[in-house]
Amino acid sequence: MEDLFRDIESFLKTPPPDEEKLLTEAEVERLILSLATARGDDGFDESEVLEIVRWAEGVRVETTMLKLVLSGLCDVNWIDGEIAVKATELGRQAVDRGKDS
Repeated sequence: MEDLFRDIESFLKTPPPDEEKLLTEAEVERLILSLATARGDDGFDESEVLEIVRWAEGVRVETTMLKLVLSGLCDVNWIDGEIAVKATELGRQAVDRGKDS
């Protein structure tokens, strides 16, 4: 189990930088503790942790995209059976302001 936590710690310390990560180190640690609690004595392996982290990252991306649509920064469309989002004029202005600062 110590090897697993050491490997995960190593994974967390590699790029991308913290400001570009979808989950904080504390959030990943909480996911691991949650998995450990749910599994109890059965344990788990690194691949299972990585799948849970990927799942959580996907949820974070989807939540962020929904917030952008609901705030008016993006519009949502349905194209070829998939969701597509694109920046609204308000969203483009926000991006341009961000580039200037």
